[in-house]
Amino acid sequence: MKLACAAAALALLWASPGRAASCGVVEVQSVAFGAYNPFSGASGNATGYLTYVCSLFNIFDRVTVDLSTGASGTYLPWRTLMSGSHALNYNLYLDATFTQVWGNGSGSTFRFGPQALPILPTRVYVYGYIPPSQNAWEGSYGDTITITLNF
Repeated sequence: MKLACAAAALALLWASPGRAASCGVVEVQSVAFGAYNPFSGASGNATGYLTYVCSLFNIFDRVTVDLSTGASGTYLPWRTLMSGSHALNYNLYLDATFTQVWGNGSGSTFRFGPQALPILPTRVYVYGYIPPSQNAWEGSYGDTITITLNF
């Protein structure tokens, strides 16, 4: 019985010829830094996540996840949060120790993956960091990041 179940599960994972795999982001929790005090000498950090799901794939398919540069047009040294014409430096990371800048794998950036395509929705955490003591104006700052799934 165990062998039959395993064979059935493998058959479900194997896409038939002519059918293309599909993947999509099904949930995003923004990286929301909250209040930033430029006079405190403290950095800001926050965590968000994205959840993706894939279907109609075979067991050899892999997925990677890239994040865009946002308004800054560059990953390094910093992405930029904007409030009108005022900027605040920040970056997004694959790790909670802020050592792997999440980009598209170019330059000194990293991408998530490659990972085997999952059967169930997969949540990936995004770690944000704002360096301390920036000359920031009062206001609400934001950036728009595009998520790209490569499979």
